Amino acid sequence: MSIKIGLTGSSGLIGSKFLEKFEKKYVLHKFVGNMTNLDHVNQFMKEDFNVVIHLASIIPNYDKNGIPLKQSFSENVIGTENICKMASKHGKKVIFSSTQRVYKIKNNVPINEMDQLEPDTDYGKSKLESEKKIQQYLSSENYTILRISNIYGTYPIRPSIIDSIAESLLRDKPLQIGLCPETLRDYIYIDDVLVALELSLKRNGIFNICYGHSFSIKEIIEIFENSCGIVPKISCGNYKPGNILLNNNKAINELNFKPKIELCKGIILTLNIIKKFLN
Repeated sequence: MSIKIGLTGSSGLIGSKFLEKFEKKYVLHKFVGNMTNLDHVNQFMKEDFNVVIHLASIIPNYDKNGIPLKQSFSENVIGTENICKMASKHGKKVIFSSTQRVYKIKNNVPINEMDQLEPDTDYGKSKLESEKKIQQYLSSENYTILRISNIYGTYPIRPSIIDSIAESLLRDKPLQIGLCPETLRDYIYIDDVLVALELSLKRNGIFNICYGHSFSIKEIIEIFENSCGIVPKISCGNYKPGNILLNNNKAINELNFKPKIELCKGIILTLNIIKKFLN
């Protein structure tokens, strides 16, 4: 049976890139409507596809210091519950894009899929509640949950720290980052995320999707300098939200996922994308 895909969030961070890469390879049905309206979701889920990739989500905003602003993300949970109800009714599999922020932060200790779930942001809480809805309505063979680290290479949709540094360098303008320079994060290039999504079409389970190595803001700036021969005009703040390191062994062993774009290469690709956009 050929795979036909339903897609929510087709204009968003991951969805727009997924369309760009796979619209000629797979039959894709895009969701149009209100995710919190069960009738809209039901009409969509009646369409002729086997699996829905659920990417629609409200993304958090941050203040000038990089601190997440308090918001209500109930729409994320309601939308996911509606998808799950109708997936169960119409016999479809759900692939869900979750986040590393569902975990309790363990400073400098790699986090695996069995570690404690204790989100400290509204966004993380909404994703964890969405995961619970998936597990409530669907059997384990009918869902895949991807807990994704910090995505970059998606400029201009929603620039990451790496995208923002690249833009500031190309525009020769200063950039203020609220995080302290020692803050560690795992950064994964968008193309590797798309690979993970495609692999998920034929695999079930919960997986950390990440590069598997964390870098500090300071290290990222040094990589930009070494790659371009120019020092980015970056000033960092003192916000210390905790270091996040993810373990991707399960994804490597069970999903057959291995990220291919190392950070140096990803930064060059990002610079080229933004340069083309600015020109």
